[in-house]
Amino acid sequence: MIYFEIPNFMIKRIYIVEEDSKLVYKKLVDNNLVSLTEDELNEVNKYLKRNRSSKYYSEKLNTIIASNPDINCYGDYLKSFLEYIESFIPPQAVDTFYQNLQTLKLELNLDVINEPITDYSIAERRDAAYYDIENNVLTIDKDNIKQYQKIAQKAKNPQEFFWQNFNHDLMHELFHVASSKQFDNHFICGFDYRPATHSYEENRGLTEGFTEILACYAVPIENEFACAYYIEELIINQLMVVIGPEVMLDSYFNNSGIKNMAEKLCEFDPDFEAALNLFELIEVNFNLDKDSPSNVLAQIEITILYYFEEKIEKDILNGVSKDDILKSIEDYKRFLVTRDILNIRQENTRKYDGIEGVLKNFYQFESDVRERLESRKV
Repeated sequence: MIYFEIPNFMIKRIYIVEEDSKLVYKKLVDNNLVSLTEDELNEVNKYLKRNRSSKYYSEKLNTIIASNPDINCYGDYLKSFLEYIESFIPPQAVDTFYQNLQTLKLELNLDVINEPITDYSIAERRDAAYYDIENNVLTIDKDNIKQYQKIAQKAKNPQEFFWQNFNHDLMHELFHVASSKQFDNHFICGFDYRPATHSYEENRGLTEGFTEILACYAVPIENEFACAYYIEELIINQLMVVIGPEVMLDSYFNNSGIKNMAEKLCEFDPDFEAALNLFELIEVNFNLDKDSPSNVLAQIEITILYYFEEKIEKDILNGVSKDDILKSIEDYKRFLVTRDILNIRQENTRKYDGIEGVLKNFYQFESDVRERLESRKV
């Protein structure tokens, strides 16, 4: 029988038994196992949760916030952002986040909110926000703040629209703070390593796309289609359906590049170099001129689709349920690049030659799988 003891507790021994397929705690009374009282159960749960790492991290985070006036002056507003990010970081990688927060400088430029909204030229627009790894400075661009204010005047709720977009940009940059470090004149941000020794170490597109996915989970925005890194988001979401989010989160926060993800892809095809080439193509596509004709994105999608097909084949052979397989297919379908998406983004569709072929291949694959599943004995 499974049991454990709690030092200096009113009950000498706690037993763990299965009832109705659930584990419950019991105590021995007159040689019979009986349920704990509500107070006793609360004490047991309190004891078992006493060492939860999140509590330790929050205490450390509070100490760091209090010691950095650039952060502390924003009070609970900024603390809520930092606690959210902290919850995403693997325990072995959280020290990078803490170290950067200790000396982080913030230039949020909120003082310009009260200045008149002036005309703004999109052609002159700089990065909405940026994080300077070398000097550990996070900046929200002043002109970007005024642009959000200007656009917000057309929104149903201008205040909500403004703060939603401002907070989203801030969260994006704070995720960069959590996933960046420097040493020996090298700078690492997420999956990106500079200066690179090998071409597969340059992964800014992958880094920005994944960071944007995390920021959208934290602070959803109505106009996600308009995000600068939306195409990268779609590519990465396709990848995550194949390899799962865990390996990407771990690689992102531990700054371990793309090798672990490439190895994960090798579970479906052992060609490691081919997996590395996929990530290199993602970076090439990210750096292409917006008006240059290209079929690079189509090749990326074709390659990921190949891995996805291999995954589904493996799932079928391993007896994964029909519902789970169809769910994977539906999830993957949501992240395919379509002409409708490009038109909404007002993209030059000539840059994305070949995406119709990707869609055709996917729908044929989906049809074949559904037919196989229907004929499979359940």
